[in-house]
Amino acid sequence: MALLSRFGDDEAPPAPSFGLLARKSCLVPLATAAFYIELLAEQGVLLGEPYTRQLDGKLRELRFHLDAEAVRVTYWIASGRRIILLTVFHKTRMREDREVARARRALRLCVAEAHTVDAGKGEADE
Repeated sequence: MALLSRFGDDEAPPAPSFGLLARKSCLVPLATAAFYIELLAEQGVLLGEPYTRQLDGKLRELRFHLDAEAVRVTYWIASGRRIILLTVFHKTRMREDREVARARRALRLCVAEAHTVDAGKGEADE
């Protein structure tokens, strides 16, 4: 499975919204997040609970803990067995309706803009 983002190989994505991955002093949380993302990349659709759960239609969430906090990374599996990571958030409630709605919007935008692995490449060269 291929993991994709909107950014080319030479572009750095913005820091995740929850800040833990943005600080230098968080190498353990970063390694933990990377472990679960790699697990998702390796097992793809075969990865089941407790690691992943379907939220709505094609929208799914990767589930893990950083220290004592539950973290969710929303994603969908696009054509060609590509895994598209959409949003990241700390789970603080039983139902994270706002975060799921945000992930749905990100999914709709991603589908509408037909993002591919080459999205954004070459635009700076024009």
